[in-house]
Amino acid sequence: MEQMEIYIHIPFCLAKCGYCDFLSFPASGETQKKYMEALAQEISGFPEAKRREVTSVFFGGGTPTALPAEALAEILSLLRQHFSIAADAEITVECNPKTADLAKLAALRQAGVNRLSIGVQSFDDTMLKTLGRIHTKQDAFAVIADAKAAGFSNISADLMFALPGQSMAVWKDSLHTAAQLGLTHISAYSLIIEENTPFYTQYHKAMQAKERGEDQALLPSEDEETDMYLYAVSYLASCGYHRYEISNFAKDGFYCRHNDGYWLRTSYAGFGLGAASLVGECRYENPEDLQRYFKEAPRLWPDRFLRGDAPMSAEEAMAETVILGLRRQEGVSISGFREKFGLDLWERYGNIIEKHVNNGYLQKKGDRLFFTDAGFLISNICLADFI
Repeated sequence: MEQMEIYIHIPFCLAKCGYCDFLSFPASGETQKKYMEALAQEISGFPEAKRREVTSVFFGGGTPTALPAEALAEILSLLRQHFSIAADAEITVECNPKTADLAKLAALRQAGVNRLSIGVQSFDDTMLKTLGRIHTKQDAFAVIADAKAAGFSNISADLMFALPGQSMAVWKDSLHTAAQLGLTHISAYSLIIEENTPFYTQYHKAMQAKERGEDQALLPSEDEETDMYLYAVSYLASCGYHRYEISNFAKDGFYCRHNDGYWLRTSYAGFGLGAASLVGECRYENPEDLQRYFKEAPRLWPDRFLRGDAPMSAEEAMAETVILGLRRQEGVSISGFREKFGLDLWERYGNIIEKHVNNGYLQKKGDRLFFTDAGFLISNICLADFI
C-alpha cells in the first residue's frame, strides 16, 4: 500500500501578527462553519483514498486551535473514514497558547492527536508584544502544563530569534526555558521580514533611513543573528536535542515525521485554502481565494485526476531532491539518488558539489552528501546553485 501524508490547513486566527505572511485571518463563526463544510467536501473527493496508508496528519494554519476541538475531531474522523490511517500515525495540531486549555487539549488527545506544536516564539513578554502575539509567557507556561496534564508526551515549541530589540541574553533565556520545560522538540527560526506585512513597512523604512545616515533601531546584525543560531545549536545539543534539519532540534525518537517527509519528498495531500500537495511527481496548489475555494472544493481532486496533470520534469525532481534533502542533517543519499533517477549525483551536479566541498560547505561521508556546520550558515546561497 502506498504511503502518504496529509496536511490540513486551518486559515483562522484571532489576530494577525505583524510579521506574518501566512494565509491566515480572523473570521466569523459562519465563515468557519462554511469552511469546514468545504474542507469535508474536498477530503471526500480524493480518489481511491483507501489505497494509501497515511503515516502522518498535520493541522497547520493559521491557528487550528482557534476552532473548537470537536471541529478538528470531526475532520480526523472523516479522514479515518476515507483513508487508511496507520495505527502509529503521527497526528499533529499547531496551537497558540491563548487558544487552548486543559479541556480542549484533553478532547484533542481523546480524538487521537498525539503531537502538539505550540507557537511560543519567545518566553519574553517584551518580544511577544513586539511580534504582536496575543499571548504572554505565562500563557505559554500554562498551555505546556495543560498539554502534559492532557496526556501529551510529544510537545514541540517554535522559537524565533533575530527579533527587533532582542539581545543575546533574551534569546538565551528563551532557549534555556524551553529546554527546562522538558519539551521533546524545538524549532528555532530567525525572523524574516516578508513583503506585504506591517513589519516590512516598518523596518524597510528604518533601513532606508539608516542608509541616509539617520540613527535607527534596527534588527540584530547578521553577525549577531549568526551568533544566536550557533548558540542554539551548541546549547540544545548539550541538552540532548539533535539538530536533524537546519532549524529543527529533537530529543531521540521525537523528530517531526511529517516535516521530515516533506524534505524526503514523501507524497502528501494538502487539504484546505491554499494548501499544497505532492502526489507522485505532481505538485498541486489549492485556490487562495476563499470564495473560489468554497466553489471548487468538491471537485478539486476528481478534476485533477481526470485531467491527468503532467508530473514535474526529471530535472525539477532532481533539483528538489537535492535542495530539500540537504536541509536535513543527514543530507542526501547518493545511492538513493542514483536508484531514483538512474544518474549519479556527481554526473548531474559535480561542478556545484566540488565547488562547495572545496569551500568547506559540503562534505561527503559514506553514502551521504551533507552540509558542514559552516555550510548550514549560508545554506540558502549554496542551495540556489542547484536550481
